This record gives sequence, C-alpha cells and structure tokens, in this order.
Amino acid sequence: MSFALRVLALVYFWQFAAMGALLPFLPPYLANRGFSPSDIGWLLASMTVLRIVAPTIWGYVADRTGARVRVVQIGLVGAGLSVLTLEHAQTFSTFAALLMVYGALSAAILPQVETVTVDALGDEPKRYGEVRLWGSVGFVLSVVATGFLVERFGQPWLIAIVVFCQAFTLATLAFLPKQAPRHSLDNGLKPVALSRILRRKHVAVFFGIALLMSASHAPYYGFFAIQMKDLGYGQTVIGALWAVAVITEIGLFSQSQRILSALTIRVGLILVFAVSAARWIGTGLWAGELWLSWIFQAAHAISFGLFHALSIEFIRSVFPPQAHGRGQALYTAISFGAGGAIGAASAGVLWESHGALAAYFTAALACALAGVLVAATFPSRAPLSTEPKER
Repeated sequence: MSFALRVLALVYFWQFAAMGALLPFLPPYLANRGFSPSDIGWLLASMTVLRIVAPTIWGYVADRTGARVRVVQIGLVGAGLSVLTLEHAQTFSTFAALLMVYGALSAAILPQVETVTVDALGDEPKRYGEVRLWGSVGFVLSVVATGFLVERFGQPWLIAIVVFCQAFTLATLAFLPKQAPRHSLDNGLKPVALSRILRRKHVAVFFGIALLMSASHAPYYGFFAIQMKDLGYGQTVIGALWAVAVITEIGLFSQSQRILSALTIRVGLILVFAVSAARWIGTGLWAGELWLSWIFQAAHAISFGLFHALSIEFIRSVFPPQAHGRGQALYTAISFGAGGAIGAASAGVLWESHGALAAYFTAALACALAGVLVAATFPSRAPLSTEPKER
C-alpha cells in the first residue's frame, strides 16, 4: 500500500471514529436532553436534510477546482465547531439549526475522501475495501470506548470524543502528499452532463434504491440504542452490539476485491436487500433476545458493508473521472440526504405512534421494494467490471 493510501486509511479511521461516537449515541444524548422519539426523528432529519443539496455543491466545487482536500478541511472545521456548540443548545430550534449546519458541512467530507481514494487506487479500484476497512476499525474502537465513557462519566463525553476525532482527521490530512488535480475541469478534461449518464434506466434506478436503503436504516440508526436501553441493556452492551456490526463489516471489506469480482451488480444488490429485509424484521420482533441481536448485528456486513462497496464500484464504473466528485456527491445527497431525512422523520413518527415493530416492518418493506426494482431493471449478466463508462 502506497504512502498516500496509508494516510487515507488513517483519515478513514479518525473520521469513522467520530461517526462511531455520534451515530449510535446522539439519539440517547437527545433523549437525555428531554426530546421525545418524534422530536428525535425530526432532529435527525434536520441533520440530513441539507445533505440533499450540499454534497452536489461541494462536488461541483471539487470537480471544478480539483481542490478536494481543501474542501474536506473546510467541512471538518465547520462540522467540528457545530458539534462543539451542541452542549450549549437549549431549545429544539437551536438543536435543529446546529444539526443542519453539521449536516451541510459534513457533506463535504466523505464524498470527496472517497473520490480521492478511488483516484489514488489508480488501476486497482477493487482494492478500495483494503483502505476503507480502517474506517470500520475506527468506528468499532470508538463505539466501544464511547459506550464505556458515556455510561461511566456522562453524556458530555460524547461531544468531546466527536470533536477530538474530527481534529485528528484534520491533522492527518496534512500528511497527504500533494498531487496535481488530474481530474479537474481546469486540467483540460471536457465537462460531462450528468443527465446523459442518468438517462440509463438502471443508473437512475440505482439512486432510487440507494434512497430506499438509507431510509430503511433510519429506525436502526435513530432508535436502536434507545430500544436496547429501554429493554434494560447498558451503554457498554449497546456499544458492543454496534461493534459486532462493524467488525463483520471489516471482514467484508477485507475480502471486497474477491467479492466484487465474483458478483454481478444485480445479484449483489438482490442479496443485500433480501438480507436487509430479514434483518429489520428480526430486529423488530426479537431485539430483546440478546443472542439473536448479535446475529442481526452481524448482518450489517451485508446491509451496509456490501451495499456500500457495490455502490462505490458502481459509481466508479458509470461516472468518468472528471465527474467522480459529482457522482459521489449525488449518491450522498440522494441516499444519506433525502433517504436519511425521509427515513429519520418517518421512523420517529412511527416509533412514537405505533412502536418499534411498525418502524422496522416499514424498513423491511422499503428493502423489498428496492429488491424488486433491481430485479426488474438491472442487467442480468453484466459483471461490475464490465459496466460501460460514459465519456
């Protein structure tokens, strides 16, 4: 692995360590501050709603200038400051505003890090998992440590850990070797109209199923920690459950080159949605059975890990180099932005009005619909490696 890829592996490590603290423990933090499940759903939606437009703006700037690392640095500083201010917020509107700012600025980070990584991989794009798995390692260590520290010393530790990890992400970026922007429009490459790529039916459908997949994860991301706490489990056990999910994800990323070489996009996605639907039904029905929860958590390797690896490879295969930033940004905007916002708001309302089972069953239905769309529209035999590129 080259020096640049090792630095990027550390960037993934620290950024996902920040997410390992924030993602599982923000909902309990908000509940501790007095918000209801419906309020929490809307607050989580406010955190993701600006990701519908912000990644596209950041992606255009990065594609136009080639200054992807600078875009990431701006996002890290702004996102860190907005999280730091949460501890002083008092009202729903203040929390919503700060989380919206966080969502808009954090949208500059991962899409451009993904693009820099794919660029650095050169002719070996399927080795992406070897770099990305270090993000999962960071997430695991962080989620376990945060669960222990928050349970022992209190909720304010959550904010400190997130800001600490984002500061280390920023510091690590300074070691990334400076490279000429090979794929900016200013380097003489012709601009590419995204509409020309999106006219292909299965490409357009891909972004629809990405939205459904992200929305289906909303009950889990938003309320799993609260659900397990209500069932009598402590923050340390909850952190360990999240760690199991991401450890299995690490195993998948470590073998992603073999997996991607063996699967077609159609078969891979159908597998993802079948496993995901089963996972959400099981979590809704039997989360109180701890031994079953370990199994449902292990399915995260498929429902998130395999889906993400397939998505990155699919985007790489259909978007030309000068449009990679916008392709990644569009994926982030539609899945984590629109899908995250719709999923979080609806999950909060369903959770409060009809309970956990209704929220998880709705998530399973979203996965079933996505699987049907894949089966109906994606080519049946084309492997990922031969997806045609639009130039």
